[in-house]
Amino acid sequence: MEPEKDQIVPVAVDEATWAKYNKQYVLRSLWDPDEYIRQVRAHFSGQIRKWRTETIEQLQHQKSQYYSSSNAEMAESVEKLLQRLEETSPAGPVIPPSESPGLDATVYYRIEILKNTMKNEFWDKPAHRMNIQAVLDAYRSGELKAPHGYVSYWFKGIMVRGPAPDTIDLSEAVPRWVQEYGGGSHYIESVQPPVPQPSYT
Repeated sequence: MEPEKDQIVPVAVDEATWAKYNKQYVLRSLWDPDEYIRQVRAHFSGQIRKWRTETIEQLQHQKSQYYSSSNAEMAESVEKLLQRLEETSPAGPVIPPSESPGLDATVYYRIEILKNTMKNEFWDKPAHRMNIQAVLDAYRSGELKAPHGYVSYWFKGIMVRGPAPDTIDLSEAVPRWVQEYGGGSHYIESVQPPVPQPSYT
């Protein structure tokens, strides 16, 4: 399924490039590409937020100034910061190399969150994995979208409600799902922003 018009489309990167990225920057770029591109990170002083391109241009200018003034040590320090800035954060939303192109940025964001969730021992149980894998499959197929703030409810690998912006009373819903589908585990897929937010420094 094609991304909606007027959205910033994530671009594919290779494994080597992906491995260099700070994944908090990646998640932030996927969560809100427009905001990420407007305010990618603070100026290298850590005080003033700048566009990524502006920050890089400033670093390049300062590097040239330091070299021309024979202050090689400061120039090298700026060069290292510039390289780190360019290598560890994408210029915009990127597609994880393990995923296929063509999905919305927020869907890739949730896919990455869920892949990390499955590495947690708490979720490493067949009943939990069934639900999370079902959510991943739905995202990857384009069946499930990821509007900000929306919630969907899953039981035994089936989406039993949502996605919707409101929540439900689980004390009432779970017994009903057990009666309808038999014993199992429920999972709440909630589309929320990255926690913690990256500092952009």
